[in-house]
Amino acid sequence: MKTFLCLLITIVVSSSNSTQERYKLKPNTTVEGALKEFWSGRIKLAEDQQSSDLQVFWAKHKDEILNNMVVADKYVSSKGDLCLVMYRITVGDKISRKTQWFRKLDDNWAASNLYASSLDDDPLHDGKGELVKKWLAKAEAWEQEDSSEVWW
Repeated sequence: MKTFLCLLITIVVSSSNSTQERYKLKPNTTVEGALKEFWSGRIKLAEDQQSSDLQVFWAKHKDEILNNMVVADKYVSSKGDLCLVMYRITVGDKISRKTQWFRKLDDNWAASNLYASSLDDDPLHDGKGELVKKWLAKAEAWEQEDSSEVWW
């Protein structure tokens, strides 16, 4: 029983250590670097799980995704702590247009789950409501440019 308990503790400790190392955020002083890091993390999870068609696709095309990712435009908030990125990923002859918010934390950029609504008078609460709403509309139009064949 003692041996089993020691073995169980060893497995739990070793698996928690590897999980912490695997998902550790790498500092990125540029939004472009943070975007690559964001996608590297997504692809790593996809490689580990592959439980959906999207994860299988990302794992299969990881090099193309990471090497053919281009930032087309970006909006940095007036405070300089938020950035809306419009980018495209090319796999084969298909182009997927996406957007992602990033937040600056301790001088490094990280992907954010921020949701800003164009229905709000001042979406970022920074006094630049009309400008931000224009960028949100631009980002929505950007994502709509995908062809119907792009599902990923």
